[in-house]
Amino acid sequence: ASILLECEGVTVTCEGELVAQAEKRPLLREDIVKQIGKTGNTDFVFADLKIDVEKDAFLGLKALNELRRNALEQLKEKLLLHTFRNNEKKYEYEYKDNDKTSHIQGSFLSNGISVSVSDADQLQLFLKTDIGKQIRRLYIPFMLYQNNAQAIKSVWNKDNRLQIVISFPMVVRKKAADAIKQFFQMADLEPVHGFLMGNLEVLQIVKNETARMRWNKILIAGPGLYLFNSESSRFLWNYGVTETILSFELNEREIYSLTDKIRQDAEIVVYGNIPLMVTANCIKNTVNQCGKDFQIYLKDRYQKQFSVVTDCYLCENTIYNCVPLSLHNEGESLKKNQICRVHMLFTTETPEEIKKIFAFMYSALFQGEKGT
Repeated sequence: ASILLECEGVTVTCEGELVAQAEKRPLLREDIVKQIGKTGNTDFVFADLKIDVEKDAFLGLKALNELRRNALEQLKEKLLLHTFRNNEKKYEYEYKDNDKTSHIQGSFLSNGISVSVSDADQLQLFLKTDIGKQIRRLYIPFMLYQNNAQAIKSVWNKDNRLQIVISFPMVVRKKAADAIKQFFQMADLEPVHGFLMGNLEVLQIVKNETARMRWNKILIAGPGLYLFNSESSRFLWNYGVTETILSFELNEREIYSLTDKIRQDAEIVVYGNIPLMVTANCIKNTVNQCGKDFQIYLKDRYQKQFSVVTDCYLCENTIYNCVPLSLHNEGESLKKNQICRVHMLFTTETPEEIKKIFAFMYSALFQGEKGT
């Protein structure tokens, strides 16, 4: 017994058990229709079912059900593979009319390095020393930008090849949302190349504000927007997003399964302490040290230290992993996957630590030097 299934240009043929000569009641056409048509909780229904059965043939209902089940599983697997192989063309077709799309060609070797900073000392390091000349894009938290707008603009006026990107909080409650709206009304955003959003709330606020001001800034999806596949990318790109920083949770196979267009407009974090949690109960406030400048750590039962960064304006903490992510030995994989740009995420590091880390990561990824 065999069954041939066809769907969206994909065909599978599946064979089952041998058909026997009926000793009593033969297998009737309506029996086959009833059993083969039971697609149940699968992704399929029959639009057209043609049956060819010889007179006095017999096949058990269990064998019919197994034949149908095996064939539908094979069809689904082949359809998914077919869709994966062809979604690059489909994606290009759907997004080619987006006039904001930057579509950066080439690997990170030609597109350079992005850096995120968290405090004023880190910002000054990249604005006022030679290390800043080695990066292409600088991500600055919106409050840090607002407090240093003139210094940033002064550097940008001398070298506007440096792309300034404003980053917004990963979690947005009312106070943060109001602060972001106020930021757009007050800040001098002439040097700003684009905005990084880590959640849909900020994406909507930024879209509203940029539309109101008729700006043509790029919108970048942060790791918190979980761009994992063509469906999520289609949603975000239709919403105005044109680039992304890949989620921390994607592994190499999952990155490779993304379309060429996503990877060619994507950055990947190659170094950084990954944020594990944002909490609304400020630790400094809890211990009556509100506004004071000192480093906080949380210890787990293994005595490992998790650094905590407090935001005294929003009264929040961000808890970071105790071990930094480092892809310093993955340069060849990143080139193979056509990743557009590498990203270094600095949080609690001192300027001196940043210089050492930056030099090490640069030599490992761009010059192929091995190390730990």
